[in-house]
Amino acid sequence: MQNQEKEKQTGVSRPIRFRAWDRKNGKMYESAGITPHGDFLYAVKNPKGGSSWHQFDDLHIEQERVYHPNDIVLMQFTGLHDKNGKEIYEGDVVTLGGVMNYEIKFIRGGFAVDFKDGHRYLGQFANPEIIGNIWENPELLQV
Repeated sequence: MQNQEKEKQTGVSRPIRFRAWDRKNGKMYESAGITPHGDFLYAVKNPKGGSSWHQFDDLHIEQERVYHPNDIVLMQFTGLHDKNGKEIYEGDVVTLGGVMNYEIKFIRGGFAVDFKDGHRYLGQFANPEIIGNIWENPELLQV
């Protein structure tokens, strides 16, 4: 009930979360927010857990990761979960009924998958299953 009240106040019906792909080091970072400062972005958590966001002036380089925007790819949480309860993000590769693999994209104001005859929004599918993502498992989309 408390979450519903908060949603009414903010107008947001889902948590706004991001994760980030580190292009240079080939690692995925789970994150809770994005704070831009000048030409840099600061990572929230590393794969081993830990750190939180800080302003640039308070940044402890040994504890935080600082990224140039060209070195990181941000992916937003869709607000949906797969059939195993895992959060679905942009860039995830899902299977729909085990037939084919599709990349989750943000298309025309919503999270969707592309088909030959157009796109379908993710909320239209009953049981998508995450099988990887386009950065760590690009082979999943090869025909």
